[in-house]
Amino acid sequence: MTVQVCMPRFFFVKRSGHAVLIGVMLLACSLGACGKAVRHDIPPQPLRLTTPKGAAVDAVFYATRVSNPPGLILVPGYAGGQKRWEACGRQAQLQGMHCLSIDAMRTEPDSGDLKDAFEALDGAMDALIAHGADPKNLAIAAESNAAPIVLEYARNRPSAVAVILVSPAPECASISARNAIIELGKRPVLLMAATGDSLAASTARQLKQAAPGQCEMREYAGSAHGTDLLDTSSQAMGQIFVWLTPIIGPHA
Repeated sequence: MTVQVCMPRFFFVKRSGHAVLIGVMLLACSLGACGKAVRHDIPPQPLRLTTPKGAAVDAVFYATRVSNPPGLILVPGYAGGQKRWEACGRQAQLQGMHCLSIDAMRTEPDSGDLKDAFEALDGAMDALIAHGADPKNLAIAAESNAAPIVLEYARNRPSAVAVILVSPAPECASISARNAIIELGKRPVLLMAATGDSLAASTARQLKQAAPGQCEMREYAGSAHGTDLLDTSSQAMGQIFVWLTPIIGPHA
């Protein structure tokens, strides 16, 4: 992979013979490449990924000035919009992580055709690494219908070392979340759901039983779904990072 980053408006990330155009309005220096003292005052930066098919994918980048930070990708459910993860992105920034929320599923993927969604997620991985995230410490979080897609993506990407699923759906685009979590193997997974969100809670319990690796579940009162759960629970957001930080860092 080659990366061209010293341009004021955009850079290219080449991956597997094709280019992902990432439109950015920032310089590498503003993303912590200057080695300055750790600060958490960097405003969220809009990105635009363009897949080889020409589809534009919107994203928001939350940068930290921590050196060689871990990276976290946040994926909303289809038609949800990346702004659903804004509070979590800002919290990841405060925790010393590079974080990118991406609109990989603005519409439900066609059954069996996940190429665009996977290319968008590859672009998100490349963008984090290009801006200094540790390629050995990358995690992905997804909500709702995006959960099965992210599990399917992660099982073929060893670079995704941990997965967080908020209100997971049992399947999407003919992808079974249960089958995908089994194929994920021993990598750690955090499951979160509200008790009153009956389908998501039931799915999370089934995934916990099926997971062959380290898998923890957090269940909350109420019926909030997806990232709404993180907004309505006083504990959920913090518990994500209590669980995730020992796995990907940043480590003292």
